[in-house]
Amino acid sequence: NEYKSYLSFVMADSEVECLSEVFRCFICMQQLQNARLCPHCSKLCCAPCIERWLMEQRQHCPHCREPLQKEELVKCRWAEEVTQQIDSMRSMQLDNKTGRLDKDRCEQHSGEKLSVFCVSCKMCICHLCALFVNQHSGHAFKPLEEEYEIHKKKITDEISALRRRLVELDGLKRDIDKNMETVKYAKGEREAEMRTVVNYMAEKLESQLKAKLSKLKGQKNSICNETEFLEKILEEVEKELKQKSKSEIIACVDHLMGMFSKVHETPMSNFVSAPVPADFVSEIVPQYQSSTFTLHNFSELRHKADPVYSPNMSCNGIKWRLKVYPDGNGVARSTYLSVFLELVEGVQETSKYEYKVEMLQHRAVPIRNIVREFASDFEVGECWGYNRFFRLDMLEDEGYLHPHDDYVVLKFHVRPPTFFQKCRDQAWYIQQLEEVHSQHVEQLHNLKLSIREKTLSEERAVSGGCHVPARDLSTCNSASRNNNDGTENSIEADESSLVRNIDEEYEEAACSLPCQHENVSIATSNPSILGSEGEEDDSTLQKIRESICEIEDTNRRPLSADSWERRLMNQIGASCLPGTSDNNLNNSHPNSELGSSIQSVTTDELEPELVGLMESESETELPTLNNFTPDLLGEIKAVQCNNSSR
Repeated sequence: NEYKSYLSFVMADSEVECLSEVFRCFICMQQLQNARLCPHCSKLCCAPCIERWLMEQRQHCPHCREPLQKEELVKCRWAEEVTQQIDSMRSMQLDNKTGRLDKDRCEQHSGEKLSVFCVSCKMCICHLCALFVNQHSGHAFKPLEEEYEIHKKKITDEISALRRRLVELDGLKRDIDKNMETVKYAKGEREAEMRTVVNYMAEKLESQLKAKLSKLKGQKNSICNETEFLEKILEEVEKELKQKSKSEIIACVDHLMGMFSKVHETPMSNFVSAPVPADFVSEIVPQYQSSTFTLHNFSELRHKADPVYSPNMSCNGIKWRLKVYPDGNGVARSTYLSVFLELVEGVQETSKYEYKVEMLQHRAVPIRNIVREFASDFEVGECWGYNRFFRLDMLEDEGYLHPHDDYVVLKFHVRPPTFFQKCRDQAWYIQQLEEVHSQHVEQLHNLKLSIREKTLSEERAVSGGCHVPARDLSTCNSASRNNNDGTENSIEADESSLVRNIDEEYEEAACSLPCQHENVSIATSNPSILGSEGEEDDSTLQKIRESICEIEDTNRRPLSADSWERRLMNQIGASCLPGTSDNNLNNSHPNSELGSSIQSVTTDELEPELVGLMESESETELPTLNNFTPDLLGEIKAVQCNNSSR
């Protein structure tokens, strides 16, 4: 605390000295006496000093060298009070300094200066206390000046850190000031841009006004010319009627009638033109969107005293409706018609909208419609409107309530105040539509997958427990997850691909089913499947080769398994139909030559032809042996069994 008071004293002393320098005469450099102020440089000086300077030296200020007269000097009455305050502050500082020096004396040994610092007790003592007082025996001591320098250094370091902190804060303050200036400048630029745009739009409106007025002036000039022409003819005819005699009038009747017929040559329809619409499109404020609400059976609605709601009106995806109290609401009940506008569905945040509520007259030519216009901050489910919209007892008299049909027509208009808010509302509506669309797509996809799974289960039941691998269903599910965000076209493409995969797996599973001869399998390495060992029929083999060549030459397109089988069997004279029994071919078909012909052909002779045909048509995906129907394969197995039994 002593060090702090000392530092404050030193700082206060320096401040007093600086202040006294200001209130010191710049001529004699002494304290001011009867101070005078130079009107040019505002320097203070004593009245005798400056007067002697002006009389003995030159007629100018000794500081700023500006021309100066004695009468121009300003008398400073307050300077004396300031100098008195400075003197009192100096005396107080001197007393404090003397008191501080007196405090550096030992309390036990009066008159002894504190010169030792006891490290153990952490207190300042004199040298007698350190040498002779038992309280400090065995303690560690340090010179007071050394300890003072240590503490002083700590304080000065902290002061330096605080000054650096102050400098940093000043820098941050300057940065904020610059940021404020930047923000203000940007705001000014936006204002300038808006002024430019507004001026441009005002010029466009002015050009539109000139075009409309020019068209109206053209119509007016046409009518004025016709009016002048008619007035001239009327004046001329009236003049002739007054000046000419009866015989002269009879003589010039043809001339007058010609003038009249000339007037009637131009029909009146040529002067009737459609009114020019007073529609000026604003490029800053959006247009109102309107909806009409008719309250039928108004008298019955008044007796119910319940609110009546209009159908929803969509304004940029935001849904609005009127909430009408036919018999009034609250304090206006039975006296006024109460009408409110309600935000049914929209953006969750509070937004301002402009709206108008209009009540239409049922007359053929409406005299005056009641219009209430306002702007309010809306939230979803909130209503704004008028409790006292119109007096109920005046509805029929003013023509707003139809006397016979008993209905009232209200029309309400809503718009966002700016195009920016309109775009925001539309963006919100688009997002809502996308969410609904994705939900519908997901539901549709799930329905398709459920239908596919049901179809597969039915096919398994019909085929006698044929097992379809579970990877088809996992493929369907993964395709469903991956295509939730895709379009309908991609979904259809994936569905068709899945159908093909499932059909192929189903055919493969169906072909792998065992026939009724469970212990018989087809082995392509068996040298004799269709005939006895060592027997060959060159004519039958030649017929098969010719049929294959004919298929290659006449039709290069891929054939299905049924078509390939049918053409091949027709060439070799067989009339085999699907669904035959597992007896041998000689017994199952009326054409016994088929059995003898096929029995004479071995697998080694038949299969290379089929393999060659498949290799030549690899790009067109010709069917293989696995594409034969299970019934035909069963017949082939039956023939093999008969040959083996032989």
